[in-house]
Amino acid sequence: MSGSISILARSQIKNRVEFSDLFSKAPEAFRKDPYRVSLPPAPLWNTFLDFPFPKPIEFWVATIEGRTVGRIGANISEGYPEKGYVGFFEADTTHPSFSEISKRLLNTACNWLKSQEAKEIYGPICLNTWFPYRFRTNDDGVRRFLWEPVNPPEYVQAFKDHRFKECETYVSSGFDDLESYLEGTRAGYDAALSKNYSFRVFDQARLLDRELPILYEISMKSFSKAFLFEPIPFDAFKLLYVPFLSRFNASLSYFLLNPDGKEVGYFFCYEDQGFAVMKSIAILDEARGGGLSNGLVHMSSLAAKNQGITKFITALVRSDAQSQSFNKKCQLRWTHEYSLYRLDSI
Repeated sequence: MSGSISILARSQIKNRVEFSDLFSKAPEAFRKDPYRVSLPPAPLWNTFLDFPFPKPIEFWVATIEGRTVGRIGANISEGYPEKGYVGFFEADTTHPSFSEISKRLLNTACNWLKSQEAKEIYGPICLNTWFPYRFRTNDDGVRRFLWEPVNPPEYVQAFKDHRFKECETYVSSGFDDLESYLEGTRAGYDAALSKNYSFRVFDQARLLDRELPILYEISMKSFSKAFLFEPIPFDAFKLLYVPFLSRFNASLSYFLLNPDGKEVGYFFCYEDQGFAVMKSIAILDEARGGGLSNGLVHMSSLAAKNQGITKFITALVRSDAQSQSFNKKCQLRWTHEYSLYRLDSI
């Protein structure tokens, strides 16, 4: 027989250190292979708990007979005060009360958001869309990457059982013909040179003092109209990018420079498991149009080719994004699909 489920809120527990320990160690305790890929280390979860985001925020852990069996977090968006986010969801899928644990956690988080006057609830989102969000919804049983959502399929069903509906979809697509992509973007590269634009590779040796401030400035401006965008402080941006970039060789990533030599765009690309992973492209308004983004893609593709890479991935692309149209000209090998959910009736 399973014991009763207790839901403990961080704000109501005197021993914050003990709560943080329970919360941060939950993913490692619950996740089984192959769903442990991409799990951040426990200390990073503690950083999320303690980061001074100026917003209504709360965290909970679920216990049964003193044993942690789940966790969740919720917050009101800084940029959209009528929107609430549910994230940090983890639960022990092997526990016989998994469905009830998930229900209690989601009920608790959603009811708290309603008490904070949220009109819409989205999930999974950890704090905002700069940090981990979305569930992977298909699984080919072959490939999983640490830069993509990796989750047990039971998590998706738990949200659906709580009346969350799919509201946005995304896809990562794998291709074997990098050469085709390289040739298809050559015109953009030539156009950039004809307009006196130039490119430079990321300087990973000066990531902290030189590159991150530039990446931050371009990102905050170029993504300002993106779905659910909200600005974050530089310290939060650094928390996000420094651990990530330290895992990969950034020699496939490039900045776009205007005729005055100022960075006005970037393409974040890196090698992983033999693929050139084409992750993020950002262009300031002043440099948009005229195929300049394709010039960046061309530079990264050329660098990948020169390193002997023949395969590539367009990663985590919103399903209606314009960039997907060019992919149709290449030979698609596989796709990974992801979804974001919204609770419509709250």
